[in-house]
Amino acid sequence: METAQATIDPLTEQTVRHAEKALDLFNTERSKLFTSTGKPVYGEERHTASLNALQSELSSAFSEADSALTSRIDALQKKASLIENQDMILMLKRDDLDYANAVRPFIKEAVEDAHVQELEKMLSHALESKDRIRLLLFARYLPKRLLNKEMTSAGLAKLAFEATQAVAPDLSEAGRLREQVNAAQMARYNLIKRRDAATGASDVARNNHRQSVQRMMNKG
Repeated sequence: METAQATIDPLTEQTVRHAEKALDLFNTERSKLFTSTGKPVYGEERHTASLNALQSELSSAFSEADSALTSRIDALQKKASLIENQDMILMLKRDDLDYANAVRPFIKEAVEDAHVQELEKMLSHALESKDRIRLLLFARYLPKRLLNKEMTSAGLAKLAFEATQAVAPDLSEAGRLREQVNAAQMARYNLIKRRDAATGASDVARNNHRQSVQRMMNKG
């Protein structure tokens, strides 16, 4: 499995393991249908019926896994969005809210237009002085800027992360959930790829068997 174990959530991991067990069983049972030389053990009719039955069981298991992963991804995305969209500014006390409203225009303008180095100095000063209100505003406005590679830097991204952790632990939780979404999406992609590889190999074997039978009939 190619997903990062540090970010995959337990329900996703459980679903993936269940699907992988189904795939291992499919490969084991499919191997019993062929001799060591790769020829089918049974005649064409029984061989095809057995292979179809195995593929049907695998398809059913992977369909359940795909549905479970899709639902899990949707749930994680909704939870992350709920956290990200809560307005922490409105939760401030009156005096803090007045201060936030006073400095908000300057923070917003700096985030949108200031040079990277200048913005890094402002953010560093806010972190050093533990100005929670300014850090909260930086945490709100910086994510959009960080999406523009031409207007950011590794240093700014690191400071932005520190600001978020300092004043908005819930937003850090949202980031963790986003990582779990990415891990679940990758797990789903990998399972589909492995399923297609397994069933594709079965189709090749089936076609080879049919061609072999057809050649024997033609000789007869």
